[in-house]
Amino acid sequence: MTSNDVYERLRALEQLVDHLYRQTGVPMPDLRALAQARASDRVRELLLSGNKLAAVKAYHEETGVDLAAARKFVDSLQIG
Repeated sequence: MTSNDVYERLRALEQLVDHLYRQTGVPMPDLRALAQARASDRVRELLLSGNKLAAVKAYHEETGVDLAAARKFVDSLQIG
């Protein structure tokens, strides 16, 4: 399985989850707020100081996700 396959499956799952939320009438959670809640103080501080690369590396080290996923996570944060 390639990374493109994984991202394609992830997109399909995101569409399914969105559909289920709409069909049930349950409000979609604020994913950005949830992501920020999962970001450590270290990652937030690095991002606030403008050191995005260090924030990506810190998140990668803390969670064990690959660097691409860490970058996407840090990109999703709106801090400041």
